[in-house]
Amino acid sequence: MGRASRLKNNPDRERYRIQRRETARVFQQRGEQYQSDVPFETAVQKACVHEAGHIVASVALGLHVTYAIVTAEQPPGYAYQIGGYTEVALGEFRSAEEAQAVDKDPETLRMPAVKEVAGQIAESFNHDDLDDIRKGATDDDEFASKCALVTLRKPDGSWPDELELQKSVNAYLSARDTEAFELLKPRRVAINRVANYLMTHLNDEVLGATLAALVHDEETTSE
Repeated sequence: MGRASRLKNNPDRERYRIQRRETARVFQQRGEQYQSDVPFETAVQKACVHEAGHIVASVALGLHVTYAIVTAEQPPGYAYQIGGYTEVALGEFRSAEEAQAVDKDPETLRMPAVKEVAGQIAESFNHDDLDDIRKGATDDDEFASKCALVTLRKPDGSWPDELELQKSVNAYLSARDTEAFELLKPRRVAINRVANYLMTHLNDEVLGATLAALVHDEETTSE
């Protein structure tokens, strides 16, 4: 199943009709800007759910969330701008060499790759505007693709041929999509809890300890 269909065929998301407006807005996601014509309030909610997906997946994977932030601005007479960022740490290392070795370990890279694609998976639970979701996850996909390239490089430092490499990268990303979906599906209430908190703390850095507590509270009560 391809990456787009992985979202499209998600049976658990609630459907809704996109509210179209004549004036296109600007939705900013981690540095990438693109035109979006969803209303400001909807865009804010989507950004918070997207970031909550990153956060919940990170906590579930055992990654340390340092902080997260969702920024939202709507200056009078200008297009709105919305952005989100979640910082995670893989761990503490005794030397730069040890840290660099982790950057090349396929199993270690798998976790941040899952974390990156988890944002758009979380969005797809509640929204069906797949093009808009994809545009807002450009940076996420680029990072996950870099993780794939590291794992696909041959021991001698060479690469597979272009066609084989593209197929392998797509397969890697599809596998991470599936993993993120299975990880987040039983944690949808936790996603909503975190997203709602972010919505009430726009433009503020929310510490990882606070976010982890929100996630764990949900996991504890749902068991």
